[in-house]
Amino acid sequence: MPSPLRFLLPVLAATAAAAAPAPAGVGVTPPRDVIIFIADGWGFAHVAAAGLYAHGRAGGFVWDGFPARLSMTTGSRGADGPVTDSAAAATAMSTGCKSRNGALGIDATGDRAEHLLEVARQSGRATGVVTTVPLCHATPAGFVVHAPSRDDYAGIAREMLESTGLAVIMGGGHPWFDRDGARRDRPRTFRFVGGESLWDSLAAGLAGNDADGDGTRDLWTLVDTRDGFRALREGVAPRRVLGVAPVAETLQQERQGDTDAAPYAAPLTATVPDLATMALGALNVLDADPDGLALVIEGGAVDWAGHDQQSGRMIEELLAFHDAVAEVLAWLDRTGRREAALVIVTGDHETGGLELAANAGARSRAGRLPAMRWTSTGHTASPVPFFATGPGSEDFTARGRAADGSPGTIIDNTDLGGVVKRLLR
Repeated sequence: MPSPLRFLLPVLAATAAAAAPAPAGVGVTPPRDVIIFIADGWGFAHVAAAGLYAHGRAGGFVWDGFPARLSMTTGSRGADGPVTDSAAAATAMSTGCKSRNGALGIDATGDRAEHLLEVARQSGRATGVVTTVPLCHATPAGFVVHAPSRDDYAGIAREMLESTGLAVIMGGGHPWFDRDGARRDRPRTFRFVGGESLWDSLAAGLAGNDADGDGTRDLWTLVDTRDGFRALREGVAPRRVLGVAPVAETLQQERQGDTDAAPYAAPLTATVPDLATMALGALNVLDADPDGLALVIEGGAVDWAGHDQQSGRMIEELLAFHDAVAEVLAWLDRTGRREAALVIVTGDHETGGLELAANAGARSRAGRLPAMRWTSTGHTASPVPFFATGPGSEDFTARGRAADGSPGTIIDNTDLGGVVKRLLR
């Protein structure tokens, strides 16, 4: 058992027992809606640390009650070895195919691989992506585009905006705002929004493409204020929304203040929407489609805080991610869509090699950082938590296996893409 999990053995043992594999091949009614949450960079220790800080115990989250509770392996393919990056991980989860690090929507041989959001569109469902980092970053892009390099941000953004059938794209990367949400005198970069010319067209309400194949252009409605995001949550929404939060890159993780301090020691930037607000706005746009929806929601800055070994801000990001999951589940209940919705909560890889002290649970109390240490500034090959509920969630449990291949509680990231694409069809 990896060292980050030492004091979690009782918790994990109970999870494994609860997630014992069910017989494969049981008939499943396909979900109408599919909502996939990805906490970029989380691992078991990250979740435990957030629980200890928020609740005084390693748990207390809404996903703890999901019927499918598993571990997911994340390795990429080829010369990269067992440690993946977000591009290859997102590609595996989206397409069911392993890829090389840095590649988006292509398999290990370089061929185009079909995204689950493409399958969702073919089935008539409305689709979208939401993230707390730049909207064309590796994880949202890895569910949408087909590109050999994740680093071509402007080209990826153009493909997302001009060549896909997405109805919602939301994230950071506003050219006119700094990391604290303050308006700049001059733009910093237009690369996250596809270049200056495309941005000008978006701002004028003139950018778009034929998203639904009816021969007419479907224009984007640009939303780039906190109040604009809040207004999207209710009432009649535009048919197609590009939401660019008024901040340079991440919603909160890069704001000024002591980045080594406890969570919330530096006040949150009040002018920036949170992930829950963005997610609810996206759902209000997508739910008008009578055939259902498929939405990917990323808490992307959990990873950024892990790379920077920022314990407090990592916990902030993970708790904001949890709030988004809880709000979406409440929305599903309010709208009567819960029983027909497959909801998945997982991560693309572990970042930082986070370890908790063996007695962290005994010494912790709510509101205090637990004893932890970072052993890396990069990604690791550690498995990540995986949770699912709703129609089709039993398919993941049935696919669970042990290290020796016998039935168990481990799946691979390609299982996510494989199962969801089959269910969407």
